[in-house]
Amino acid sequence: AAVADGPGAGDDAGFVFDYEADAAVAGAASPVEEKYRALARDATRRLVDRDLKPAVDEARAIARVLGAPGDALGPRDRELLWKFRWTLVTDRHALPKFLLSVDWRATEEVDQVRELLAEWRRRAPCETADALKLLGPGAAFQHEAVRAFAVDALRAASDEELITYLLQLVQALRYEARRAAADASDRAAAAATASSGAKDVVEFERADAAAASENARRERARSPLAAFLSERAARSVAVANFVWWYLKVGAEDTSDEHACATYRVFRGRFAEDLAEAAPDVYATLRAQEELVVAVLEAQARAKEEKGRRDAKQDRLRGLLADLKPPAVVARRGVPCPLDPGTLVVGLHQPRTSPRVFRSVMYPALVALEVKGPPRPRSAA
Repeated sequence: AAVADGPGAGDDAGFVFDYEADAAVAGAASPVEEKYRALARDATRRLVDRDLKPAVDEARAIARVLGAPGDALGPRDRELLWKFRWTLVTDRHALPKFLLSVDWRATEEVDQVRELLAEWRRRAPCETADALKLLGPGAAFQHEAVRAFAVDALRAASDEELITYLLQLVQALRYEARRAAADASDRAAAAATASSGAKDVVEFERADAAAASENARRERARSPLAAFLSERAARSVAVANFVWWYLKVGAEDTSDEHACATYRVFRGRFAEDLAEAAPDVYATLRAQEELVVAVLEAQARAKEEKGRRDAKQDRLRGLLADLKPPAVVARRGVPCPLDPGTLVVGLHQPRTSPRVFRSVMYPALVALEVKGPPRPRSAA
């Protein structure tokens, strides 16, 4: 911006904005150039030449754009990627940048994207790590065709590989149903928190799922990721375990009301789906959470006991000794939340083994009985 100078220039001096001279917009197109490129894009949008190949200098420019960090694309870069879109379908790593070049307001381009995604799926299948990018919050990744493509790529992952990405996948649910979260915000704000007890937690899940059933049916068609997680959880206790607890943590994090409401909707739907498709898995996770919450409640009550550490420790031991775990725990065991491969069958010597440490927060150590093959005895 430049200040007008000369005779009469003073308090009433005018300002002239120079796009070419202003450093803040260096490299960006001027309004005139933007309009020109928009008109040119309209003229060439429907032209499809699948055999069009870039020249040497164009190929170098494409490589530069694809290799550049970040998601910012200039108008020339967007035009270049769109022009040679059919050349890119053999490069799985080019897909995120290509999607950034699409004008999602244009029906003609969106229709072509569906066709291009089918080619990408056939010629350069997306890997699990790349699929995470397509489930992000960017505007270019919000279209249902893109998210469905990413979920299809996840289906090829084994349970072991999927578990390593479950936290990010559950977090990606925040971008799946923003309308659902808005509809559920009032209900979520009035709901009881999970700290009120395991029974209330489970009852809330069922009530939340019932209250949101119509909304869930409406959103399920637009949320392939949620349906995929429910499907894989019904087939694997380990997957179900991590999804269950990740959703629980998100649903109880009130620091972000929007995300909290979203997680509550998906947690209620996940519990509903699991109870229908895999009732044994649902019953196991419900018993697991009841046990964990009961132990946490006992610790909280012990901390309120007047006196020093020894008094609080005696109180904790008494509460845990009187605790009656769900029947499922003793009958077949429940997975340890942090290690689903380890089955917990109860508390280990609750009258003598729990310890309370000397600290302001009075943390406690509670031993668990686990189920597993007999361990070899020491030769000594």
